[in-house]
Amino acid sequence: MKSIQNKLSLIITIGLLVTMGLSGYIVIKYDGYVISISHLSDKTNEINKAACSAQISFKTQIQEWKNILLRGYDKNFYKKYHRSFLLNEQKTIHEAERLAVILGGIQNYRIMP
Repeated sequence: MKSIQNKLSLIITIGLLVTMGLSGYIVIKYDGYVISISHLSDKTNEINKAACSAQISFKTQIQEWKNILLRGYDKNFYKKYHRSFLLNEQKTIHEAERLAVILGGIQNYRIMP
């Protein structure tokens, strides 16, 4: 009787140790996934902000182009709107390049740590 009891205790102990080991592994992996998803969420927000900024710059640039077309018959207005158009063009290019850099950095990103 004692022998069966010892074997049963050994089986239960080994089972508990295996279960605890697997639980620890799952907790570590879960923590890695949470950190990875949090990082991905931050990158997504950064991309969203950069895209919105580029879009706003581009829309402003288009508006300045419209101003040139509508009011450019006057030399002073033409200079004013053309200068503004060129400034917005540089800003748009800068924002688009910044967005491309951000997207390039996330291109090969994986969720699994």
